[in-house]
Amino acid sequence: MKQTIKKKKLEEMLQQLSPIINFKFELDQYQTSPKVASLFLHNINQNYGFEDKIVVELGCGSGILGIGALLCDAK
Repeated sequence: MKQTIKKKKLEEMLQQLSPIINFKFELDQYQTSPKVASLFLHNINQNYGFEDKIVVELGCGSGILGIGALLCDAK
């Protein structure tokens, strides 16, 4: 089993992504912060693991959760 990425390292990597600049609040478009995304993804990774799993992020906005899943070795 591969060693899982540390939460802090994941957060640092997600902070490098460009933020959404023109989101539309009236369309329920929100940006998930790197801190929240890394906590969410780290918990999933610790409990279930992403390695060799296919992840689909629908209605993804910036795609931060999908990108984070890839960083955790999802396909």
